[in-house]
Amino acid sequence: MYPDSINPKYTFDNAHNSKCVYCNEQLSIQKIDKILNVSLADIERRFYGHRIKMENIHGDFTKNYFKIISELMYESTILGICLTCGWWKISEKYWIGAEYQMWDVFFSLNGTLRNLDLNKSDLPLSEIRSYLVRNYEKRYNINPRLFEELVADVYSDFGYQSICTGYTNDGGIDVILLKKNSVIGVQVKRSKNKIKVEQIRSLLGSMIINQYKAGMFVCTSDFQKGAYSIAKRFSIELINGNKFYDQLRDAQVIRNQLSTIDLTSVKNLYYEDCYPMNSL
Repeated sequence: MYPDSINPKYTFDNAHNSKCVYCNEQLSIQKIDKILNVSLADIERRFYGHRIKMENIHGDFTKNYFKIISELMYESTILGICLTCGWWKISEKYWIGAEYQMWDVFFSLNGTLRNLDLNKSDLPLSEIRSYLVRNYEKRYNINPRLFEELVADVYSDFGYQSICTGYTNDGGIDVILLKKNSVIGVQVKRSKNKIKVEQIRSLLGSMIINQYKAGMFVCTSDFQKGAYSIAKRFSIELINGNKFYDQLRDAQVIRNQLSTIDLTSVKNLYYEDCYPMNSL
């Protein structure tokens, strides 16, 4: 049923959890309007299942222990969003009276992150960002051209106008970053091997040819000894794999603060369940 996604049963979450099930970051919480059409039949179905579970643990209950005696009352709907990976959950809270107890009842929806084939060149950048921030070890599998576009997309969140140059006539510059009067020529390398000093010199040559006064080298690995000293001499900033991951996380927070979830279709796309909880 979910061939392209991490199965929702692995993201099954209780209503009181306020952290992301994927990256354990604190969720950004806000109240929203009621979105579910919960009925008394939904509650009775869940209570019947809960009774069977409880009796398997504690033995038989009295006949009226789970008998519902009041109307179903709506209380609130809470949306929680992880600003790092974009995962979200919605919990809608109700309460109802039974013969011997009062119950809080939560009906919840949650998103799920997609599994991606990073070798494809036509994947949406938003999905790549969410996937890599949780599965950064997969960065070596990303299509090289997509990684260039990803770098440009991340720096656009930091206020740069980002331009991917393409494979032809780029002169060794993969991305151009513009901000006010500043122009930065960026070389991007997806590699497991450390970047050699010769590659930094090659970037410097491309900067001179294109008359860029500042440069940047972004890689998925690290740099060899000596690369940092030559980079410092010629205004080249070196971004290794760990530093780019930190920048990706920061960019995700910026992007997800501005994003919205389309709640009109969410019920048809995502897993739902409810959680009865004894309140007395």
